[in-house]
Amino acid sequence: AAEMMPELFQKSSLDPVENQNVMSQNTAKMKPQSGVADNIKQIGGASRPFVFFLSQRRNYRDTIISSKEIFCGPDTEDEIVGGSRRCVKTPSHPFDVYSYFKEKGITEQPDLILVKADATGRTFPRNLGAFKCPKVLLVGVTHFLDQPIRKVIEYAKSEPFDFIIMDVTRHHAHWFREAGLKNVHWLPALEYNPHVRPIKKNPKHPLTFVGQAGAHHPFRKSILEKLKADGFPIKALQATQIQAADIYSDSLATLNITLNGDINMRFFEGLAAGGFLLCDRLPEWAGLDRLFVDGKDFELFSSYGELSEKLKYYFARPDLVHEIKKAGHEKLIKFHSPEVKRREFYDLVFNSIENPLYALNDETRMTVLISDKPIMDLLPAYEFFQELHRNRSQLVFYCAPGELENVRRFVDLPRVECRMHEILPEEVCIERGEFPEEWILHVGKGLDEGGLDAMLLKGTVQIVFAPDGNAGVLAGWGFTQKEKGIFVCARPVRGIVRRARMLNVEEAKHLLQPCVDLCINDEEALEVADACDAVGLLELRRDALLCAIFLNRDCVSAMVQLADISLDSGAIADAALLLSEANRVSPLPESVGDILHDLLERVAQVPEILEYRRAIAGGNYPAPVVKRRILIVTNLFPPQEMGGYGRKIWEFANGLRERGHEVEVLTSNSDYLDKEPDQSELSLEGVVRRELVLMGEWRGGKTSSTTDTAGQKRIGEANGKVVLEAASRFQADAVLLGNLDFVGVELLHGLLWRGYKVVHSLGNQTPWYQAQQSIKSSNYVIAPASDWLGRNLLELGYTVPRLETVYPGARIDRFYRHFLPDMRRLRIAFAGLVMAYKGPQVLLDALIKLHKLGIDFE
Repeated sequence: AAEMMPELFQKSSLDPVENQNVMSQNTAKMKPQSGVADNIKQIGGASRPFVFFLSQRRNYRDTIISSKEIFCGPDTEDEIVGGSRRCVKTPSHPFDVYSYFKEKGITEQPDLILVKADATGRTFPRNLGAFKCPKVLLVGVTHFLDQPIRKVIEYAKSEPFDFIIMDVTRHHAHWFREAGLKNVHWLPALEYNPHVRPIKKNPKHPLTFVGQAGAHHPFRKSILEKLKADGFPIKALQATQIQAADIYSDSLATLNITLNGDINMRFFEGLAAGGFLLCDRLPEWAGLDRLFVDGKDFELFSSYGELSEKLKYYFARPDLVHEIKKAGHEKLIKFHSPEVKRREFYDLVFNSIENPLYALNDETRMTVLISDKPIMDLLPAYEFFQELHRNRSQLVFYCAPGELENVRRFVDLPRVECRMHEILPEEVCIERGEFPEEWILHVGKGLDEGGLDAMLLKGTVQIVFAPDGNAGVLAGWGFTQKEKGIFVCARPVRGIVRRARMLNVEEAKHLLQPCVDLCINDEEALEVADACDAVGLLELRRDALLCAIFLNRDCVSAMVQLADISLDSGAIADAALLLSEANRVSPLPESVGDILHDLLERVAQVPEILEYRRAIAGGNYPAPVVKRRILIVTNLFPPQEMGGYGRKIWEFANGLRERGHEVEVLTSNSDYLDKEPDQSELSLEGVVRRELVLMGEWRGGKTSSTTDTAGQKRIGEANGKVVLEAASRFQADAVLLGNLDFVGVELLHGLLWRGYKVVHSLGNQTPWYQAQQSIKSSNYVIAPASDWLGRNLLELGYTVPRLETVYPGARIDRFYRHFLPDMRRLRIAFAGLVMAYKGPQVLLDALIKLHKLGIDFE
């Protein structure tokens, strides 16, 4: 290694200030891979590695680790250059790489496999053990996305990797070690693609930022907005790698605002292009100070105020900027060029020699635990804080004095501050539901239940970090567990009510006033009502009870309490309505039922009561001019049901019977679809005959046919015979036909041949038979459930003697509620089978548009 990289091992070539804390030697020796190192005489020589990366091949430099490498990934395309395979397109999900390559005719045997895996899970090749060569995992994105560290650790443990190399997230290395993984190392910027540019003496742009600054980069966005507001000449640009290099070179200063504590590629690309970088300061565990020197190679800032002052300072000193550009550029070329990176990589993998600058010997920082639980149990909490940090300008932890440093070491992110419990701020706008979400209370070993209550009584905390429990106490304050040890105040009203019970009457009244508008469910509203009753806020109690009903129109407790209030004020009709609605939800006790009966008699002629009683009775059924005998035939009938077709036919059957017609239902017995019947279904079951046989079934969300074509024909003919016999015995005047799926069209032909009038209530796109089988009998009417279904039928080529839309009915008696629902937030429901022609994708498109418009919905 000394022969290959003499400059790295000559003491005089390194700045003592830069080197004083990082030059500890890594004395651990690993057994070299026998027989392979001898072949690696020249970098990019005889080695034939497989490299698995995301993105397209052209986004990387021509040679990542070898001129003979085969680049594999889901975003590239198969490519052969000069008779040699250069690129292989792979699946974007975990796959058996050995079998996949064999199927594609790839027989090359690699002498190295390099996989860059990240939290997306799109480069997780499996069965790497089938290849007899060193296998290296390069850890990519673990500083954002869902469960990012856990996903990559799980993958790393599932494959026989010889080395695990951290790239941009050195500070996550200890998690891999804690998980039991061996040979974890750091080698920054292994695959970055520099575009070297000359350093310009008189650059065109004063201040630039190149990159994304949208919804996923809120901290960047806030910094850029502040700079613009303060009049700094900042240009925020998006560019290709080559264009970005030109911008860095032609800028006096360039901002590099990291996403989440990572050493991103802009550090290396910007210095390679001769740029002067102003970067947000990273914690020591990130390792940036091992690579470059603040104030000499580039400039760091810890806050917006410090950034703005440094910009003013350097704008006035362009010559100093030029010197820093030169120093950073020279160091980048000397110590971090692609050639150096390849040498460092091969020396580590094949010779067990590690650049001491990259040693992870400081990763003992987690031996001091912040709880009694194993450190890996706290990984979900760390990932939660990491994502919270990405979306905040600062995280502030309030801890016991002896735990400040431990928490700071645990949450090893740039914008984290730890303060003592005693200085937790007083209440901040909690009456308007505004919480400073970046304030986090750490409940360590020394904070008992009383101390926790005292902290939460201040009302400023939205998140509690309690790795050792306290779930019961926190639940009483409205906190729910988000991750292990992480409790989020999902129900602030519960905390407010608890605080109100611990304060004097006047303070409680002030605290409870805005609570009704903050309630998210009827349970919270009832708690507010009880608290208001205790301190004499009677009008607010009434509002809270009404809120409970708006949030849950089946809230019997709120209805009964409001009825009691109405009786006290002499509003007898209101009390009668409230008790009647409560009784519809759940039969009231006999004593209360007697009161309701008396009240309804006293207000029987009040117009509002008359209208209400008509509504809950389902409306007024018109008496038929002629009573008919109607045979109803369908494949499924409630309480055996799936989707709305059978339910619609049930409603028609019940409605016809209620109007005085005689009805008989002929259907199948598909008992695997049984649901608990209600009383109305039980009463109708007496006229239902489950004698039809189906040609298939619906189980587990799948449709399957049970017989061959000839068998289906036999079943259809048998069903036709059963239907004709039933129609004759019942002396049917007409037949209402429902869903013919798996029943057969034979029964329809038989009914029409015998002269029966048939109304086919259509709820599907087609009536089961094909368009060329269209029926022309004048006794046949198709009644689609919507105009669209009717038009669709004609567009498909069906010939229909008579087509009339008959909409499905609605059970007014079942769905009617006297009280309106909560209308403060748009609430949307889709009820039905998820099928393309029903348009659930249209709903999804609409939700995206609502979100972009800033309209909240549920």
